[in-house]
Amino acid sequence: KYRNKSLQNKDEFIISGHSLGGIIAGIISAKLEVSGIALSTAGISTLLKRYDINDEEKVLKSLTTITMQNDIFGKVDNHLGSVNQLACRYDTSKNSNICHYPSSMLCEIYLNCGDKRGRSPLYSCNQKGVEDINKQSFQ
Repeated sequence: KYRNKSLQNKDEFIISGHSLGGIIAGIISAKLEVSGIALSTAGISTLLKRYDINDEEKVLKSLTTITMQNDIFGKVDNHLGSVNQLACRYDTSKNSNICHYPSSMLCEIYLNCGDKRGRSPLYSCNQKGVEDINKQSFQ
């Protein structure tokens, strides 16, 4: 439904997801043959046949995966398609999951690329800021 609406509006249709949602985004993007972005996710190569995707080429063409250094989820299974890894500047000895948080990834992209519209994250891109916003997200 949304893909058809995007095509009618001449918009680009992209499936995206974080963690388990990234795996789902990869599977759906391959099935629909549309672009997909998987953030901080495990690889999906062993799941393809389970979801009746018999052609890895579909995934190679459609999926971009972005992982964070020191995020153990990104080390599970093989990634297909374009894979980009970002540095994780946070102290994992204090919080072993911090490199998996979407807020960590957003900060890394913001600190490296900025925002040409001059916007900034609504939290501080430091250890405390990233941990605090993650706690708020799950309350």
